Amino acid sequence: MPWQNTFKGCATHCLDLLLEDWGKEPWVKRLVTHVKTIVSFIQTHHMPLVIYRWYEPTFILSHLVETRFPTKKFMVNNLVNVREAIEKIIVNPYWLVFINSL
Repeated sequence: MPWQNTFKGCATHCLDLLLEDWGKEPWVKRLVTHVKTIVSFIQTHHMPLVIYRWYEPTFILSHLVETRFPTKKFMVNNLVNVREAIEKIIVNPYWLVFINSL
């Protein structure tokens, strides 16, 4: 039925607006800022990136693209999915070598 496609577009638009409104909340802004910092740090430093890929070889951390709010949601969700690998970076013995070299 042709009217079904119209409702799908409206639902998508409404969800996008809802996510944008949630993104204006202070706690969400702080969370996104922390996630951006973690992802940027891992991707711009060789040793943490190597350790991350050692524990999580198939999953690539995604950077934030400022097109729509849902990309922030995807970035946070990706970081949650690889939480164990991120935690293993910190307890890895090579982490101390990296930190001491800074």
